[in-house]
Amino acid sequence: MRSTLRIQILVVLAAFLIAGCPEKKEVVKPDKMRAVVKVSQPEEFYNQGVDALAANDLERALTSFREAVSRIKEDPEKLVDAHYNIGAVLLKKGDLNGARKAFDEALKLKPDHRDALVNLGVVLKRGNDYAGAIKHYRQALKKVPRDPLIMNNLIVSYRLNKQYAEAEKTGHRLLARAPSNVEAYKNMTLIYYDQGKYEMAELLCINAGKMLEKQREKDKTIKDDPGIYNNLGMIYMKMGKVREALDQFGKALKVDPNSINALINTGAIAHSYRDYGRAIASYDKVLKLQPQNPIALKGLAYAYFGLGGTNRKLADKAVEYFQKVSKADPKDLKILFMLGECYYTYKSDWQSAIKYYRVYKVKMGSALEKSDLVHNRLQMAEAKLQMAEQVKKDEEAAAAEARRKEEERKKALERTKQEQEAEKKRREEKVRELLKSQEGEEPPPPAEGEKKPEEGKKEEGAEKAKEPAKEEKAAPKKEEEKVPPPLKKEEEKAKPKEQPAEKKEAPKGAAKNAEKKAK
Repeated sequence: MRSTLRIQILVVLAAFLIAGCPEKKEVVKPDKMRAVVKVSQPEEFYNQGVDALAANDLERALTSFREAVSRIKEDPEKLVDAHYNIGAVLLKKGDLNGARKAFDEALKLKPDHRDALVNLGVVLKRGNDYAGAIKHYRQALKKVPRDPLIMNNLIVSYRLNKQYAEAEKTGHRLLARAPSNVEAYKNMTLIYYDQGKYEMAELLCINAGKMLEKQREKDKTIKDDPGIYNNLGMIYMKMGKVREALDQFGKALKVDPNSINALINTGAIAHSYRDYGRAIASYDKVLKLQPQNPIALKGLAYAYFGLGGTNRKLADKAVEYFQKVSKADPKDLKILFMLGECYYTYKSDWQSAIKYYRVYKVKMGSALEKSDLVHNRLQMAEAKLQMAEQVKKDEEAAAAEARRKEEERKKALERTKQEQEAEKKRREEKVRELLKSQEGEEPPPPAEGEKKPEEGKKEEGAEKAKEPAKEEKAAPKKEEEKVPPPLKKEEEKAKPKEQPAEKKEAPKGAAKNAEKKAK
């Protein structure tokens, strides 16, 4: 299952490499714009616009050119250039509709304005209207016959529209007229590259480099072209020569450290070898130059996804960039599945994973294959969510039971504490009573059925007083016990009955002594 996902990611990386192919999108640079020498109020605004554009201050440039258009009344040539420059600024800003209107205004005043013709075709290509671009460039060649720049852009439009035969025919016509045209060789390279004819593409790309080198020997102001190295690197990638490819991308970056195509391709190669750190570094550089570059955004999202298993924060980064890609290109439905994968694989957020999987299935509709990984993932996510909910319920029940037991324990402790305090109070009360009795204080009244202490003491004294009397009374009995043996029955009858002994009172002195003792 994991390997299936890895294959899908590698397919995406291959798309990154293909997308890195440069196109000929000619926009007249500031040094090609026509600055006005004579300084008056309209010309001053125009020149301010040119300076602002050279400094990449697009807003100020746009304001200045529009001010120049509103003030130029008598010079149609200057007015054409002002309209054209407004279009160039808007094209750079990505305002295709505004740029098209500005170029149309320039062409109304001057129908054979070569730069306006070229860039109007660029607007159509960027809007993916390749058929419209082809039609436009064919008409432009009637106004400016055999122009190499227009012919090169026509070749690009044919290639993008997959009309390879027409693209090759136009390329051969151009090289027949201009055998040293480097752009023609570059465009022919890409025609064969797109068709999978990599050996032919390699040969043409090497020839493009040689032609450029000859031109640079004659004219030292001509700069090296990173696009040639980038194209050759892409060809080597398709031929399985990764080491050679990296070498070419390195040369491209040496010529231009900000080469978007070379940076993207370097990142894609690093990604394919799971060198996510290097891939992220390359994509980050691209986004600093072009913050909305869709290829770099997607590459960064996949790179962070690759690292997500080691760090939760990196998984959050993957989600962040996948969401940006989805917002920029809602038609890329695979991103919805990858968002589900982020939540399923790294965040264990089954509910969010299920949401994205279901949206992906609905939007794919009948195009969704039975072998698609989403079927299995959705089933597993639903099962895990159910288990998680059951575990949560069990944990809540266990927590409630624990709370109940804790409450009971606290109540029991409270009861024990109260009982201990009550017992303590009882003991303290007894101690106080004992202390009071020892100090001669009147003790509290006796409970019902109990005798007063004084009465008890008097009775004890009386009993003690009676004890000597009993002893005195009992003393004579010892003598009486010494009696002669019993007589016979007849003698017993004759013997008179003895009278009972009279009770003797206890001596008065003994009673008084006992009373004193009791007191």
